[in-house]
Amino acid sequence: MARTLHRKLALIVVSAGLLGAGIVYAISHAADFLIVRDPVAHAELAVVLSGDPIRRALAARDLYQQGRVDRIWVIPEPPDPADAELIRLGLLKPDLPPWPVRILAAAGVPADRVRLLAEPADGTIMEARQIRAALSGHPPATLAIITAKTASRRARLIFRRILHPLHVAVSVYPTPHDPFQPDRWWTRPKHALSVVMEYLKLGSNLLTLSLSGDPT
Repeated sequence: MARTLHRKLALIVVSAGLLGAGIVYAISHAADFLIVRDPVAHAELAVVLSGDPIRRALAARDLYQQGRVDRIWVIPEPPDPADAELIRLGLLKPDLPPWPVRILAAAGVPADRVRLLAEPADGTIMEARQIRAALSGHPPATLAIITAKTASRRARLIFRRILHPLHVAVSVYPTPHDPFQPDRWWTRPKHALSVVMEYLKLGSNLLTLSLSGDPT
């Protein structure tokens, strides 16, 4: 009886230890799971997603200067209500192009290789649908998506799902100018918030895609 009890206790201790080790491993690698980088040897088109226009535009510049992309599309940022006040104070010129367009022009990317899409999009799923509509009738064979490190897996999943009917080979290129570091992400409050929020977005987007009428 005592031996059986000892075995059960030992089994409980070992199971608890394995569970604890599994939880620690999952937490320590949670950020690594979110980050994917596809090889971009050459893409006919690169799309700069909204959210961090300067760092993502710099990545597009790099790819173009390396001869790895032919054309660049930029999804504009949603309007910021504070811009009107900055314009009134003379701190912002209303006629200046968005930062990505200015960065690409300053880097020597020809204007006919850059397209600023007409409207912003509310979230990555809407961005993917916007790109699908814009590509309808003349899709490229290869497409590179430029986004943040933590958003890369989610962006790849969404764009591959939504652009699947167009038979476009989608690669995801998280900007190397993103300062996010996955090592010990939980020790940096800003990075920790990014990881937690990204998992919430991933779950929400997966649910939206499963309930949507988007073709697969």
